[in-house]
Amino acid sequence: MSNFLSPEIIDKITSVLIKKLTEKEKQIILKQYGECSFQVIRAEVSYILTEKKEIIEQRKEVNFSFLYTIVRNYFQDKFLKGRIQHILKEKSLPEFSGKSISRSVIAFLFAEEMVEIVANHLSSKELETLCWMMFNKKYPSEENPFLSALSREAKYKRWNRLKPKLNSLFKEYGSLNEEEFVLFCELYMSKICKKFRLKG
Repeated sequence: MSNFLSPEIIDKITSVLIKKLTEKEKQIILKQYGECSFQVIRAEVSYILTEKKEIIEQRKEVNFSFLYTIVRNYFQDKFLKGRIQHILKEKSLPEFSGKSISRSVIAFLFAEEMVEIVANHLSSKELETLCWMMFNKKYPSEENPFLSALSREAKYKRWNRLKPKLNSLFKEYGSLNEEEFVLFCELYMSKICKKFRLKG
């Protein structure tokens, strides 16, 4: 792809990127540039590809997926730095014994991001179903407060329907390692499941 700096390619990358931006990322762009518009993102995409021109030209084969990954990684690094500064400033990072701050922050940020992604892509019923399963795993001997109106069979049917959708989300946005998964469950239960318990 010799014309990777063409207006058509830049427009396409910009369009895909905008669709995948989370609310946190949009807020960071808004604070930095004063607006989160197609024009602002497009200018940044053009800048990134121009800066990475030498690296791109060294590749034998350049496709859209490769170009998009370069741009997305740049944005994620930028957002990550912004979120790390915010978390350290607010002192909202949990303590992790025996682990470095930088590693803990990254794990926390990724888990937090995945909670938001899941919350934005699942229905209320699906969110409660995930709460039900997490509670089952964490407190197997206690009475589960979620999906209380459904039979045991109906609950497992909901869970079986939800699993492929969850797998698809994690495949698209990134898999979790063990540390990140534990954090994801803790954050999900405290942020999402707590709301269902308060309603009940």
